[in-house]
Amino acid sequence: MEQVGLEVVTSALESIMRQILTNAGFNGLEKVMNAKASPDGYGVDIDSGEIVNMVSKGVLDPVLVKTMALEASGEMAKSVLRIDKNLAADDLNPQALADSKR
Repeated sequence: MEQVGLEVVTSALESIMRQILTNAGFNGLEKVMNAKASPDGYGVDIDSGEIVNMVSKGVLDPVLVKTMALEASGEMAKSVLRIDKNLAADDLNPQALADSKR
């Protein structure tokens, strides 16, 4: 279940990058794949479309802030899934099934 959640988050983040690149006039899917294949610290220069060292370009990401945001969103997703699971279990209890047959 955790792997599925990780894949959903990864896909969502990739779709944002893909759309930004598409809006800039590039083939978004191709550029995302190139960025994924590049070494750590490299990304797509939105002006040229080339894979560049982001630190040398002066682009610095606050990793701690992003990490905390992803952890918080993961905790929220787990809470929602637990609530959904509990609601589904309540719907399957014998009294609920008997009530639904009326």
